[in-house]
Amino acid sequence: MFPMRNLYLTLLALALVATATAQQKYSLSGFVRDSLSRETLIGASVTVKGENKGANSNAYGFYSLTLPQGSYV
Repeated sequence: MFPMRNLYLTLLALALVATATAQQKYSLSGFVRDSLSRETLIGASVTVKGENKGANSNAYGFYSLTLPQGSYV
């Protein structure tokens, strides 16, 4: 039979491994504006090169993306 103390230690170790291997997520957000007039751009596409991720700016020119930790273009 598996002693209760060992069961708790095993569950704790599994929880620590799951936490250590989980990817942290970050939000990237901002406003899309015309470079000359500074007017916000509605419905502009913001994409991440090499990834299948993107967002469109809303009625205020705002966008938001959630990505795992890393470097992106």
